[in-house]
Amino acid sequence: MGSNIFSASLSGMNAAQYALTTTEHNIANANTPGFTRQQVLVSSRAAQASGAGFIGQGVDVAGVQRIYDQFLTTQVRQEQSQSSYLSAYLSAMKQVDNLVADPAAGVSPAMQSFFDAMNGLSSSPESVPARQTVISTAQFAVNRFQAIDQRLTDIADGLTGQIAGSVQSVNTYANQIATLNGNIKRAIAAGQGQPPNDLLDQRDQLVNQLNKEMKVTVQQQTDGAMNVFVGNGQALVIDERA
Repeated sequence: MGSNIFSASLSGMNAAQYALTTTEHNIANANTPGFTRQQVLVSSRAAQASGAGFIGQGVDVAGVQRIYDQFLTTQVRQEQSQSSYLSAYLSAMKQVDNLVADPAAGVSPAMQSFFDAMNGLSSSPESVPARQTVISTAQFAVNRFQAIDQRLTDIADGLTGQIAGSVQSVNTYANQIATLNGNIKRAIAAGQGQPPNDLLDQRDQLVNQLNKEMKVTVQQQTDGAMNVFVGNGQALVIDERA
């Protein structure tokens, strides 16, 4: 009986130590990007039969798991992807709108001057100054359109550069996710099925960053790997290959 009491007490102390260590880990990583809070899973040991009934044998630590909701994570990623798309679209449209609709340097002032000159010429078609005004305002409008065309080209070139940078980021994230897939699979095998929570957090954080560049969907594998797809289902990461 004494040994049973000692064993039960020791199991409780061990469980408390695991819980304390996990709590310290949570606190230390409170500001770590992508970190998910963890909790210790415990289960009661099978009771031992005795003449006085079943005697409890203490507690076992079943593992440490992330406090994580896959459904909520998926919803957040969908909203995040939509937000990134709309933000990029709005930024580009603002540049175009500011250029074309500028009250001083946009298209409208040049066209208004040209139409005013044409109205003046229609009233006095024989007037040489009116003809000169039409010619000068027409040239002014042409110059304005050429300037706007060049600026639109500059905006397009800037967007092309952003896309190139985004492609580079996507490739980097994909390679890192593929590497983590391998690390996670090996960690699960070495830990007899226990999840490597911190590695899972790192991978989820990379997926979140990737999702800001382009919309992604993920498919969790039984061995711990995560396949990543983009667009209409094109594979970006399959197991340890990117």
